[in-house]
Amino acid sequence: GKQFVRTYRTLRTQRIGYKKGSAENAMLKLALNGVYGASGDKFSIQDAYYPGMSFTIRAKEVISLELTGPNWPVPLGLTVGADGALVRQKLGRPSMDGTTGTAQSLSYCERENCVAFLVDAGTGRISRVSWSFYYD
Repeated sequence: GKQFVRTYRTLRTQRIGYKKGSAENAMLKLALNGVYGASGDKFSIQDAYYPGMSFTIRAKEVISLELTGPNWPVPLGLTVGADGALVRQKLGRPSMDGTTGTAQSLSYCERENCVAFLVDAGTGRISRVSWSFYYD
C-alpha cells in the first residue's frame, strides 16, 4: 500500500545518491529490482506481509502461510486467539508436539503438508497458525 510506495521511493532516492558501480548502488538496485522478481522461476521466492498474515510464494505456488492475527479465518474456528484446547478436541492427537519458549507447538502433517498451532502457555490461546506446503 502507501507505506510500500513510500519505502520504495526512499530506497530509489538513496540509490540515486550513490555513484553508479558502487557497492551501495548495486545493493539498492537489487532491493528495488526484487519487487518485480521472476515469479515464474522455480527458484524465485517472494514474501508478502499483511497485518496478521504473511506468506511465501515460489514458482507461483504458496509454500507457506502464517497467521498471527485474529481477523483471518481458519477452518474449524481454530483462529488466532481461540482456546488452544480446541486444537486437540477438533483435530485429535498431533503428528508432532513440543514446546518452544513459552508456547506449545502442535503440528498436524499429512503427506508433505503441515499445519502447526502455537498455543501460548500463559493464556492457553492460539497465538500463531502456520501452514507449510511442499511441491516437486
